[in-house]
Amino acid sequence: MARPKPKFTFTPRLMTALDVATYLNRSEQWFAMKRPQMEEAGFPRPDPLLGLYDQRAIDLWLDRRSGLATASPANDSAPRAANDAQAPDPFMAACGK
Repeated sequence: MARPKPKFTFTPRLMTALDVATYLNRSEQWFAMKRPQMEEAGFPRPDPLLGLYDQRAIDLWLDRRSGLATASPANDSAPRAANDAQAPDPFMAACGK
């Protein structure tokens, strides 16, 4: 008896080299040729156990290269645009600090 089909859909987080090339709008051959140069520039390497690339790591690398994310926010889970200023704390402003 066949397994029932899941009632939900998901987007895989892990990607093959072909998936990565397609995600970057490039050919698989281009990605294979440029991969060493990209890795020197910080492009994420495939997971050593799974052999797959993490899409979130690729997105973060792209965000950093384009200036959308800072180098490594310590306690901030969401990337912030490089030119966003920190909003003043209204409580501290009311206290005169």
